[in-house]
Amino acid sequence: MFLNRAILLFLIFFLIFFPKGGIKVASIPLTWGYMALAFLGVISIGKKQFFLNRYRLGALLAMLPFQLYALIHIWVCGYRTLGNLIAFFVSLFALPFMFFYLFGDTLHSLDRKWFYKWVSRGVFFTAMFGIFLFFCKFITGHFFTIPLITINLNDIDALEAEKFNMRLGIYKLFSTYNNGNLYGVCTLILLPIFYVETPSFWRRSIVRLALILTLSRSIWGGMIAAELLYHGYVERKLWRIPLICGALIAGILAIATLFNRPLSLTYLFDPEMGGRLSPENMMQSLSMYTTTPFHTISEFIYFGILRDFGLPATLLFTLGIAFPSLIYFYKREFFERSMSNRALAICPLVYLVTALSDGAILLIPTLALYWCICSLLLEPREMHPMIGVDKRYPLEVG
Repeated sequence: MFLNRAILLFLIFFLIFFPKGGIKVASIPLTWGYMALAFLGVISIGKKQFFLNRYRLGALLAMLPFQLYALIHIWVCGYRTLGNLIAFFVSLFALPFMFFYLFGDTLHSLDRKWFYKWVSRGVFFTAMFGIFLFFCKFITGHFFTIPLITINLNDIDALEAEKFNMRLGIYKLFSTYNNGNLYGVCTLILLPIFYVETPSFWRRSIVRLALILTLSRSIWGGMIAAELLYHGYVERKLWRIPLICGALIAGILAIATLFNRPLSLTYLFDPEMGGRLSPENMMQSLSMYTTTPFHTISEFIYFGILRDFGLPATLLFTLGIAFPSLIYFYKREFFERSMSNRALAICPLVYLVTALSDGAILLIPTLALYWCICSLLLEPREMHPMIGVDKRYPLEVG
């Protein structure tokens, strides 16, 4: 029990608290969290027995059509960079297999109260640390970093030049994630869990402030989506929605004014997102099939898939990545209806909405968090009161 918790705590620390700690080999990041996941995955393959319930199996199979399509495309058309190719396979092949299949029994026996507590601590810590870094840079002109822990050893000189952290003439808040949008996306995935475990208005406000200081319209939109879903579906207090959303918008405008960077409505509601969603770029992306080598998946992940793989792959991808949520809401009578489980249920939805603008899909640790949440979501009750059958199916191996 102690060993299991120590391993889980190590993963939480290096997937949530310090996700970028590690080194690089030939420009490929090897973070402590992902190396630990790989090590545990290899060990798990040697187990004699796996537990795979029908819902996780369904989610795993739902990704298979897109995976086959992508494999064929890459086999025929090739790829441009090895690093992005590895990130693609890790994020959309290896991680769902690990969390839905290899780690199924571990997640089944997980003490969720303990897990949610540490996840919430991670969200709060990264918000506080991020605010400290933001004002440290603003006041002193220098970043505070701890090599191998808060930043990859090979990225020490890349924060300003290569991480796209400048916005409106100032540096975004990026905490231990080294990129403002990545920090925002990962925090939004976990935000409903943090809210349900943290009733304190001030702690919630600190995390909201950190998200505002990412200076990202994508993250601001994701925040509003998270608030709508949390207060509408989880707490079911609709009267809070206009108050909190109004406060968030006021906070965004106040921060911009404080730093002498007034925001216009044209900037806030720019449908082309600074030209990245211009009609020209959209028309270039709209195609049934493509023969270009795989390069990467852009921040607008649905359009990135469309550009690199074509329309059929986009539809298959959307179905596959959204399937855990579809299962949960279609079969919700099979799952716990507690407030914490409702919060867990909206975590994937917040990501899928935010990903319309920025999904950071190939960046560490986005999809490790996403697939972990989805696998936890698809853990059914032991016995359904209506039909009285066990929903877990042990698969004997060896």
